[in-house]
Amino acid sequence: MSENRSFKEGIKEILEENNFLPISETDWKCLTVIHTEPSEDSEKRRTNSKIRSSLGDKRKKGVYVYKKEKTGEILYVGRGNLYGRITQHYRESYVRVPETHRYKKWYEFFSSHKGKLNVFWKEMEAEKGEVIESMLSYVMEPAFVSFKSNRRLRGQNKP
Repeated sequence: MSENRSFKEGIKEILEENNFLPISETDWKCLTVIHTEPSEDSEKRRTNSKIRSSLGDKRKKGVYVYKKEKTGEILYVGRGNLYGRITQHYRESYVRVPETHRYKKWYEFFSSHKGKLNVFWKEMEAEKGEVIESMLSYVMEPAFVSFKSNRRLRGQNKP
């Protein structure tokens, strides 16, 4: 156990030395997204427009971290096309999908985390993003990790 603990501390040090930790507006760009079911289409468009204007280029790649505004709880760490992934997670907070849907677990997760969520992001190339995402997830243990484990235990480990 202590060997595992020191390994995690080593990864954390690397992340801190390279300004990936702590997750704050000092070293990360930040956007607040209200995850809730929009009352009308114009609300969806406003939120998508806010995400687009905050990110700039729709093709930016990078790593992003979802954090609850009130508690600071780390919900999710992801990587990829920033605009595409962040708008998809927003949609996942209110769209209902069938049990057999390929991405059902994300819809379940984001629909259960409503309210003001801070999305922190950093641009980076895909290969680096893959490594940083793994390191951050390992060190921060976002809520999505335990959600997936619990889902697996309940026998809901479909895609």
